Amino acid sequence: MSARLLEALARPVAKEQAAHAYLLCGENGFEQALLLAMALNCLSSAADGQPCGECPSCHKIARLNHADLTVVEPEGNYLRVEQLRKLQSKLHWQKFEGRCKTVIIKNSEAMKEEAANSLLKILEDPPADTVFILLAQTTDKILPTVLSRCQAVNAGASGSFALSEERLRELLPQAAELLNSLPQMRIYQVLGRAASWEKDREGALHLLAAILRILHASLSAPFAGEAREAPARLPAIQPKTLLTTALLAEECLREIHKNANLRLSLDVFFLRLWSALKRASPATR
Repeated sequence: MSARLLEALARPVAKEQAAHAYLLCGENGFEQALLLAMALNCLSSAADGQPCGECPSCHKIARLNHADLTVVEPEGNYLRVEQLRKLQSKLHWQKFEGRCKTVIIKNSEAMKEEAANSLLKILEDPPADTVFILLAQTTDKILPTVLSRCQAVNAGASGSFALSEERLRELLPQAAELLNSLPQMRIYQVLGRAASWEKDREGALHLLAAILRILHASLSAPFAGEAREAPARLPAIQPKTLLTTALLAEECLREIHKNANLRLSLDVFFLRLWSALKRASPATR
């Protein structure tokens, strides 16, 4: 395998900062997934994060017979919920020979909602030393809640490409500002913020994904790197409230993804989010 690992994937590997889940969108996704699996387990540990391609670990991964590599692909037309449940059981096993267990899920857009929710449960509480790599040609049919837990990388996209990591990071300050300022707003201001996204379905989905990124990072503090990188930080919020607001955002994402009325979904979400944060904010008690 002569190709090189994309810099967006190699750079965090070199710094030992690999994400726990990636979405590789495009025709070169499987090749890049194997290269990433090699880099994570390469015995030569190149300074630039590139796998050597020559060590026993790299050779085994290239031949798909490394003990800590799992490849899941659809049975028939779909990835089945039984496959995801079997995967979840397998992930409790200890590593056999590598530094990290790697799971490659092919055609991750070929999941019905039950299977997607099963995958979501795995991504919400990922096993230690495990990296998930989801592959897709297009992200149109992937649950936004699944997308929000993955770092998206364009591996040669041949269709629409949802939310890049750069775009997500651009939206973090706006999402943090909203979460910080919402408790002090009047109800007409809250509805006004919801109305501002009424004609931008994609932008609303992206903002919700950024809100989820901050909430998930805050819930997993003190390892919340994404929240620390945002220029505006969340005030001290109890985990119960963080979880409540994250669930509200996920519910809104699901509704919009099912083509529910955008304005109505946003109105309901912003009002429920406002109410939850207002109750939890010391300044508004």
